[in-house]
Amino acid sequence: MSKECSALPLCPQRFVWTKHWYPVASLLELDPSRPTQLTLLGEDYVLWKDGSGNWRAFADRCPHRLAPLSEGRVESDGTLLCAYHAWRFDGSGACTRIPQAKDEQLETQARNNPRACATAFPTRVEQVRSCMSTRLTCKAWLNTCACALCACMMLPYS
Repeated sequence: MSKECSALPLCPQRFVWTKHWYPVASLLELDPSRPTQLTLLGEDYVLWKDGSGNWRAFADRCPHRLAPLSEGRVESDGTLLCAYHAWRFDGSGACTRIPQAKDEQLETQARNNPRACATAFPTRVEQVRSCMSTRLTCKAWLNTCACALCACMMLPYS
């Protein structure tokens, strides 16, 4: 690798682990009514299905007190509820409810603060036909399946 290329973040000769899609779970193994904890490249995430039927991936920590969102539940309105203080998040990561707020005005102000948002990651559902570039994640599952639907997520480049 050239010296100039090693300094560039998106150099074609340098593989960037956090700039790729990874299959993270077989849809057959996921319960759409419950959040699922998963680990990818040493980081914890929560995978869940929102009210519009889309699979979502968040960092597995509530922005309020860093409690694991995977220990919460999916509410009937399709939001993800944190089990610690019952904050709710929509599929984009926006906070939709803070029950501890003293009144509606204070709740709205707190919810609109960017620090109240969960960290969301792009997801998609794909049919996986090969294990070529995905042996590092879901290893046991990929070794047993030749072709299956799975939820995939992409990590942001940092």
